[in-house]
Amino acid sequence: MLEPMLRGNFLANGGHVLIRTDVARKLGGFDTRLRLSEDWEFWCRLAAKGEFAFIGTEPEIFSLRVRPGSSSGGLSVDWANHQPCLETIGNNAAIRARFSAPAWHKLERTMRASQMWECGRVNFTMRRFTQARRLMLGALWLDPQPKRVAMVVAAAVQRRTNHAIVSRLRFRDQDVDADRTL
Repeated sequence: MLEPMLRGNFLANGGHVLIRTDVARKLGGFDTRLRLSEDWEFWCRLAAKGEFAFIGTEPEIFSLRVRPGSSSGGLSVDWANHQPCLETIGNNAAIRARFSAPAWHKLERTMRASQMWECGRVNFTMRRFTQARRLMLGALWLDPQPKRVAMVVAAAVQRRTNHAIVSRLRFRDQDVDADRTL
């Protein structure tokens, strides 16, 4: 699971992960020096040590409520906050040793693009369009993917119409307003 984990944090939230306590302690837990994505860095270290297993009959549906001032909005809009995690993973000898030099170089681009895309996406949802466009197009340049091209087009349409075409691009102020009516 290491390579898919490096490509992007598919766990999204640690609340649905079971880990043996002794293994988590042996790995040193979350790196408290990281302000953002400390969970992803930990999952990467964990995946470098062994396999993950899915213990269910079907994938669960995950819902995340975002509140104003949360770290997913407050910290993740600033590209500089993503750098320490990328550097920590990139400097981890146990992770790097699992790949050839060319494969690692490609994975580093993919990791950077994944984080850049997420940072751009969050900026977009907060209506920071200039920053969002720069980051999303930067991610597209580093790791071109048809899904990202479609999302950039959807974002352009959404910006003009103020109507979300893709749920991952919903404007946060609209989510907060909807939350108040519940």
